[in-house]
Amino acid sequence: FSDHSILSQIASLAGWTGVTFVVVWFASAINWIWDRWQQSTEARPGLILLATAVTAIFAFGIYRLNTAKDGRLTRVACIVAPDTFNDEYLNDVWAYTRGIEVAEESTSRARERIGQSLDEHFALVESAVAQEAEIILWPEANAIMTLQEESDWVQRASKIAADNKVFIGMGLIVFRPGTGKGTFNKFVLIDDSGNVVIDTLKATRVPGSLNAKGDGILPVVESNFGKLSAAICFDMDFPHLIGQAGKGQIELFFAPSNDWIEVRDIHAEMARMRSIEQGFSLVRPTKDGTTIMTDCTGRIYSSMTLADDRTALLVSEIPVR
Repeated sequence: FSDHSILSQIASLAGWTGVTFVVVWFASAINWIWDRWQQSTEARPGLILLATAVTAIFAFGIYRLNTAKDGRLTRVACIVAPDTFNDEYLNDVWAYTRGIEVAEESTSRARERIGQSLDEHFALVESAVAQEAEIILWPEANAIMTLQEESDWVQRASKIAADNKVFIGMGLIVFRPGTGKGTFNKFVLIDDSGNVVIDTLKATRVPGSLNAKGDGILPVVESNFGKLSAAICFDMDFPHLIGQAGKGQIELFFAPSNDWIEVRDIHAEMARMRSIEQGFSLVRPTKDGTTIMTDCTGRIYSSMTLADDRTALLVSEIPVR
């Protein structure tokens, strides 16, 4: 439905179920009018009611699409760096992050790869800074490490953010080897003073996942860009969870994601529907899928689709109300 931008704006009043109701009701009403047109005078008032309702729905959609362009333009960058789990170091990083006893050489190679990955991510961050991005984000599960390395990543990001007066948002997978506890699938946002303002876990597990589960409470941050919040990938499939953003009047929402080819299109469309329902501009940096940046009407200002193992930098301006 989000491809039909005018009609889908009804979701801002009644959610995706409201769009579904309008589509089903329209078909039923047309059938009812058709069956009675020749035999009864009931059909004409019904046709007038249907035409009035459809006109009102489309008028509302056009109005909302036109007024959404009035927001402050914010320059946002989405980066997709090489995966920490690359082919050359795959077994080493796998064993190290899970606390499996291996030769010291393998452990050294794993740490070396995590260090390389840090440099690869922040090289793209620096490129985004050079293109005057105000907010720089990367996808879910692209940077992989243990608790031991997490502080290095946060410190590096904090310094770049403070030095360049930008916000940096990182999707991190943090293993906790030896603890017997689930992995952290988290999003960390650092403000332009170098402070961590969001550190949130994915709230809904993908079936089969053993990651630690978040508390299901969306973070809220006041900023120069308006109210900010975030959720991770699969969380965006749940209207009742993302509904907190609408109640909290969130203006700019981050949704770092990690998809695969079979779901990448529909998953991006589901995220767009959340932006329409809840009235926020959306930035969805995505690994192995479709990155999108939209305004509060679901209008896409920039997008890119990447296959496995491809890397990229996307910079765009989106309006934020």
